[in-house]
Amino acid sequence: MKETKAQRVERLKRELNPWEAYADIVRFAREGWDAVPPEWLGTYFRWWGIYTQGDGVGAVGGKGGEGKATRHFMVRIRIPNGALHSHQLRAIADLAERHARGVADITVRQNIQLHWVALESLPEVFQALWLKGVTTLGSCGDVTRNVTGCPLAGADADELVDASPLVHAATRMLNGNPAFYNLPRKYKVTITGCRAWCSYPEINDIGMTAIRHPASGEVGFSLRVGGGLSTNPHLALRLNAFVRWNQALAVIRAITEIFRDSDVLRQDREKARLKFLFLREGWNADIGVQWADSFCHSQLYARQFKVSAIGSGEEEISGSGRTTSLQG
Repeated sequence: MKETKAQRVERLKRELNPWEAYADIVRFAREGWDAVPPEWLGTYFRWWGIYTQGDGVGAVGGKGGEGKATRHFMVRIRIPNGALHSHQLRAIADLAERHARGVADITVRQNIQLHWVALESLPEVFQALWLKGVTTLGSCGDVTRNVTGCPLAGADADELVDASPLVHAATRMLNGNPAFYNLPRKYKVTITGCRAWCSYPEINDIGMTAIRHPASGEVGFSLRVGGGLSTNPHLALRLNAFVRWNQALAVIRAITEIFRDSDVLRQDREKARLKFLFLREGWNADIGVQWADSFCHSQLYARQFKVSAIGSGEEEISGSGRTTSLQG
């Protein structure tokens, strides 16, 4: 029986963690295009932020809207929180001049993309970026994409908190971690401390936005899950929980593990995002218990976290005996 697209991708991911195969990319660059196997062109390169470069015909009616792949690549550079030092930006500009026909795209998820990069240039591009503390790792593929945040973090006089340290900590926790190289599909996280929610938490798999606790005045985060556009657009739903700063990474990890371990999402590539646990599987008591168990395992709530349906629940704050319903 012929493999489905989903079955093929899942098999390839089980067979190889592309993050552990950089030596293959170096070999391809040395030996030339004909040395690159189809599974790298169609799948594995993406874990390194690499797509085959289209010829542009798809935009004006090419087959399936995709056009034809050329013997060049698009390389996506992840910029956590959308913040770069000047020397990093100069390095990217230099690479654009030398390897990307003088053009670099800025994306809506705070990445920078270089087009028309040659296979033999990939090791040089990677090395130049790494020397400046920048990477393409995990900016494509079934992994946690660039973690976004407010680009004015630390400079916005009206922000509740500078959340950029959490953005970078979440990036270190998830990106390049072999425990999270094989997710069902792409996975998008945003953490922001501004009042404007400028990183659009509603269309992310996880959206954390700063709020002030109505009782204690402590600044923490509201938590939204399951957002996404493309197939079956769905706005993330707010869980009734207040996440403290020192709980944020454990919350993100727990949700990521639930997503990673959801085999039902690996059956259809078009219905594999976290949002389909809500759209297709439905929020029910079993899933609620799974979330709560993950939270307790991470020691996020000292006493009680009860979930009866998405968007409703009670949290007992640090064993104080008080429950509260939070908005934000």
